Order: sequence, then structure tokens, then C-alpha cells
Amino acid sequence: MYDGPAFIRELSIDNFRCFSAETINLAVPNGSLGSGLTLFVGNNGTGKTSALEALDYLFGGRYKAENKLSIKDFNDFVKPISIAGKTDRFSIKSELEYYKGKYFNCVGLKFSAEPRDRKQPGKLLSSTISAKSHFSLDENAYYNESDGQPHLQTRTGDTKNVDPRELTLDTGKVGPNGVNVFYFDKNRARHLVSGTYRTTFDAICDDLNWRYQKKLREEEASADYASKVTKEVFVWALDTAQKGTGAKLSEQFSDFFDNAHFKNLRLELLSLLEPFSSAFLAVRAEDQIQQVTTRSLGSGVELVLALLLQRLLSDTAKGDKILLIDEPEMHLHPTAQKKLADLLLEEAKTSQIVVSSHSPYLLQRLVKFGTTNVFSSTATGGIEVEQQAGGGLFPWSPSFGEVNFKAFAMPTVDFHNELYGYLQDKHNLLKCEDVDRFLSGKGIPSDHTWVRAGKSQTVSECTYVRHCIHHPENTSNPTYNEAKLDVSTKKLISAL
Repeated sequence: MYDGPAFIRELSIDNFRCFSAETINLAVPNGSLGSGLTLFVGNNGTGKTSALEALDYLFGGRYKAENKLSIKDFNDFVKPISIAGKTDRFSIKSELEYYKGKYFNCVGLKFSAEPRDRKQPGKLLSSTISAKSHFSLDENAYYNESDGQPHLQTRTGDTKNVDPRELTLDTGKVGPNGVNVFYFDKNRARHLVSGTYRTTFDAICDDLNWRYQKKLREEEASADYASKVTKEVFVWALDTAQKGTGAKLSEQFSDFFDNAHFKNLRLELLSLLEPFSSAFLAVRAEDQIQQVTTRSLGSGVELVLALLLQRLLSDTAKGDKILLIDEPEMHLHPTAQKKLADLLLEEAKTSQIVVSSHSPYLLQRLVKFGTTNVFSSTATGGIEVEQQAGGGLFPWSPSFGEVNFKAFAMPTVDFHNELYGYLQDKHNLLKCEDVDRFLSGKGIPSDHTWVRAGKSQTVSECTYVRHCIHHPENTSNPTYNEAKLDVSTKKLISAL
């Protein structure tokens, strides 16, 4: 059997929002710092959030999609949405009684959705979208025995193709311990409270309830357990409610139905078997009664707290982990962003993490690790995704300045310095005069005048900008502006 993990190496998105057809490569963790980190970088409106949501739908299953997708999510509403993820080979054990002990191999996941053309049978109200989520079989598409040999049918001796019912997506079946996917969208607060759909906080409360119930079973909770729980902390609050409105309500409720048992109706503050179901996170000093909820602490704090929560949850559970995070820098000050970058790099040793970001503080720290994908709009209104890692201008690509220029069309002093310095190093150009002669051979003229110590020198625009950057103390020359920095940067790129 193949244990996976089911990390996505290649994501294909067809007909979803701004994507007509696009393939995106993702990094997979290998144990080294930041190895599982993928960055989505680009201007607003270039599809970064849509790509994250495509990944979320890929793992989320049919029910979630049918309750969230709308016709506006289709790039062309007459065509289906198709999202596919290629993974390393992983095995799924059969859950059908007839094939018990057998397994089949998969090489990815697939999600598809289309507008529904008929009403769902037996339902009063049907979703307008019909969706499917399933595993992608490997090239064999048949069952295997536990020893790895193909399962052969007794009567014919042929292999047996996998029953389609077993291909329905269930992330808990992947590998020996399943895969856990957390999507942190821009709504930070919902991950720290209970919601209509399961949130990170819901998962943690479920786990705490399970541990609590397990302890009750182990200790064989006695008959006076309930009274012990409700003494001390809750007795005043319960008495306040029960002696007034609560008592009258239970009496009238009992009289209405003529049922003496209904007199036991109580206004309860918590579930005695699931005490964490109504829990919430708050900051409270040990000897104080005032509670400050996480929402009051700010949305930047909420994201960090949500990340730490899922980390704690995953540390106590088994299974692979995938984090999808949309603009983690929101409402975080620069120092906190740098700490967050270090946290993400550490997590990406063993987890697959996909992050969209505009933050220079995050990008400067993160672009050296994993994979960086630059999103941009095409002249025809489409979306183009370019993978930077391994295909940049420098041997150390991608650099922060390089990514910044490609993604946001923003020339920077750092990038100009990198380009000029690398040109000198690559072609052994020791002096600026040597650089200008080299540039002249590339069709870039020396058409600027640089004045130093009262003496004039004819230089290229690239060298002029370089001198302005390196010698701000020289006020004999007009300084450069962003337009000149941009033109000079492009000339240096062409010369490389």
C-alpha cells in the first residue's frame, strides 16, 4: 500500500471564476524549513483568492459546494467547473464487505460542478448547482490484495475494477490517518467561534468534548455528578433564573400538558455531556470576572490565534495537514508579520501551506522557500500564473525585488542594485565604465551626464541611477524618479 500523503503537486482549474483554464504548481513538504510553502503573489483581481477557494472546494466535498457555489462562480455558465489536483500515489482501503481487506490506488482528487438541469428527487427545494467530488484512480483502476498483487475474480481470473461508490471523496480515508484541510479566509473571526458550517473552533470543541466524555466513562461518573458540576460556579446564576422566571415557566409548562415530569424543566447554562459546545475564547485575569472576547482584540490577533489553535489540534491528532491562508498580513504590525513568517516556515516543514500575500515583510522572508506563483492579468482579460522558482533572473532567484517587480510592476532600489551587481559579476565588469561599454554593445547608449567633484562624465541611464542610489550625498545632479528607475531596471533586465 501507498501511504501518500495526498499533498497537491499540481492544481488544474477550468471555468472557475476568472480562470478559463490554468495549471498551478504547488510545493510539497520534505522536512526542510519552508519546503511545503507556496506563495500566491499578484495585484488585486488576479485570482489569488479564487485559487485558494478552488483548493478548498477540491477537498470540501459535494455538500459544501452545493451550498456555497452560485452561477456567478462559472467563468462560462454553460460549461462545467472542473478542479483537479495531482498527488503522489496513495491507497484507499475498500469499505465494501465483499472486498474487505482489498485496496485501490489513487493519484489525485477531482471536483466538478454544473448548473442543475433537473430537480433533486425527494427534495422540496434543490440546490441550483450539482457537484461531485471523487478520488482519481491510478492507471490500473482495479482492486489489489493486501500483498500488493492485483485482486483476481474467482470465476474469470480477471482483475476487478473499483466500484464507483468507493470513489466518493472522503478525506478521512486518505492514507493511514486522513488529511486535515484548514482554510483561513479574510473572515478571521469565524474560525474562533462555532458556526453553521464546521469551523476550526468547532473541531477543537468537538475534540475537547470527546476527551471530557472519555474521562467520564473511565471514572464511571456517579449519580451526584450533575450536582457537583452545578455547585459553586453556577449556583448563583442558576438560582437567579430558576427561582423566578424559570420556576414559573416549568410550573405552567407542566400544567399545560398535565405532565408532572415537565416540572423538571430548567434554564441550563451548559450541556453536562458537551460542556465545550457553547464555549468561547476570551482573555480574563485569574481573579477577575470581566472577559474580553477575541473579536475585541482585533482581526490580526484572531488570525494568529486561529493558526495556533489548528496547530494545537493537529499536534494531538494524526493525519497530514494543509493550510490555505488568504492575506495573513491583514491588521498585523510589521514585527508580528515577521514572527508569522517564521511560524509559517516552521509549519511548512511537514505541512502543505498555500498563502496569498501583498506584504513586503512576509514576501521578503518567504520568497526564498518553496514555490512562488505570480498572478497577473492578460491583455485579453484572462489570468496568467507564472511559477518563479528556478526560472528567474539570478542564480538565487526568486528575490524579493524580482517578485515585487513581476507581480506589482514596482521597481525598487534593491532590485536595481541586484541587477547592476549581477551584471558586473556575471561579465567580470569591475568598473562602472566597463558596465557602460558592455551596455553600449547591447544598444543601450551613454546619454546622461554625471557630475562629481566639479567634473562631468558621460554615463548610461543605468549607471546614472546607480550613482544616485549609492551617492545621495552628491547634490550636483538631479535625482532619479520612479519612472527613471523603472526604465533603467528594464534596460538592465534586457542586458542580462
